[in-house]
Amino acid sequence: MAIFSTAGGWLQANLPAIFTIPLLLLLSGLFYRPAFPKGAPKRSTEDWPIFGSPRFFSEHGDFNLRGLARTAINNFSFYLGKHQVVSIGAKGRMTYFDSNALNAGEGYATLFTGTPQRQSPAKKARDSGEYQSKFGKTIILLLKKTYLSRRTPVMAADVRGSMERLLTKAAHSSAVMKPFEDIYRIVWQQTNRLVGADEVANSPEQLNRVLCLFEDIAEGASPLRVMFPMIPTLQHVKRMVAGARLHGILQGFVDGRRASGRKEDDALQFLIDAGENPAGITEFIAGGLFAGQLNTGVNAAWLLIYLATNEKWYKEIRKEVESALLRHGADEAGGAKSALETLSRFSLEDWTGEFPMIDLCLKETIRFQLPGTFCRKNTSGKHLPISGSDEIIPKDAYVPPAIQVFLTDNCHFNSDIYSRPLSWDPGRYLEGRAEDKKEPHAYLGWGVGRHSCLGMVAAQMEVTMVVAFFFALFDFQLLDDQGKHTIPDRNRFGAGRPRDWNPRLQYKLRYPENAVKA
Repeated sequence: MAIFSTAGGWLQANLPAIFTIPLLLLLSGLFYRPAFPKGAPKRSTEDWPIFGSPRFFSEHGDFNLRGLARTAINNFSFYLGKHQVVSIGAKGRMTYFDSNALNAGEGYATLFTGTPQRQSPAKKARDSGEYQSKFGKTIILLLKKTYLSRRTPVMAADVRGSMERLLTKAAHSSAVMKPFEDIYRIVWQQTNRLVGADEVANSPEQLNRVLCLFEDIAEGASPLRVMFPMIPTLQHVKRMVAGARLHGILQGFVDGRRASGRKEDDALQFLIDAGENPAGITEFIAGGLFAGQLNTGVNAAWLLIYLATNEKWYKEIRKEVESALLRHGADEAGGAKSALETLSRFSLEDWTGEFPMIDLCLKETIRFQLPGTFCRKNTSGKHLPISGSDEIIPKDAYVPPAIQVFLTDNCHFNSDIYSRPLSWDPGRYLEGRAEDKKEPHAYLGWGVGRHSCLGMVAAQMEVTMVVAFFFALFDFQLLDDQGKHTIPDRNRFGAGRPRDWNPRLQYKLRYPENAVKA
């Protein structure tokens, strides 16, 4: 009995330690952060214990600019939870964009999950960046000239239908529209035509349904999940549910086509014919919608807003659209009907070759509305020297791995490259100025180096269609403070709507006597 009494006393005396030691070991494993190796850029002074630098999310542009300015070489490092992050300055962009050791897919997969991830055997491939590589190859195969040419008249018909509805609203007097709602939805339909399913693009109800899921997925990316992936946030759960619902919708379309033997000329059919599995179909279409809509829909809306506040370029685009219509046989006496019919006949070559001034305006809008950082991961297995310095990018030998980011402001709002960078000025790209050619990789909007934008032609065509149709039919002006809020928010991550302002355009018919009935 004495033995048991002694053992019980020892257990009681040491019970706190028995529970505390495993808890401490667990916490140390959860919150342990590997030290940056020798030669890595100087640590940020804004790093917090455990969390790292949450201002990377809340003050994105300012945080990066402060960190870059504190070092003579203009590189710095910090933590996001356990993730090591290196922010590279303008001098290091040759390494950042040209090195085959820096993998974009793996960088974004680690920090920012852009598509819903379902638990499947392919999860490891997605996490390693293999999904991004496959996505890129599929986009190249899908968006060939022959496919875009076949889709062009269908997309033009979609835009025409939307414009006819706007015509009806302004049939008797001027009307008001909201670019981040009306124009955004037009581009949403176009994007579904190109990389989605016709069942969605043909149905206003399905377009709204899928758009709601799309927005739930986009809003479910939580900074807390980036820093601590093990935490099941409500946003993440909502995101996963939306992804599952999108999967169910697309699978229903696949089953319906197979049961009826019906085929369409769209991205969904392309994936079915290629033998893609259901999860792969969902992942590709979701990824395509994200890649297209998050940038193209927003930039199309901003472009009309900037033109409404810039008389010179408003007149320039008006002239370009009118000239293109006349070259293709439009009858001025035919008014809106003639303009609609003429633009509806334009080929892919017409849309991509007839509107160079719209292209310049889009290029400048992207420069203005591409805040945030690019993401990469060093997959070479060795430290990588950063050009213009004696510092290194850490090798991929840590758990979690180190990530490298590059702030777009390093180039796009660099006064050494762009004169008056806070001024929206498409003329900066014209021959004779060509400010984007002053230095290598001075313009990042369509991708540079080893990572060019695979959907550039498609995106340009979508925006050009919207702008050309709108200018052909309407005169318009911006309401709400006449452009007071058009300076971009540099603390936002990626293209987006203004936070506290929903711009409105007042528009009226250019040919009221020839208004077309929808």
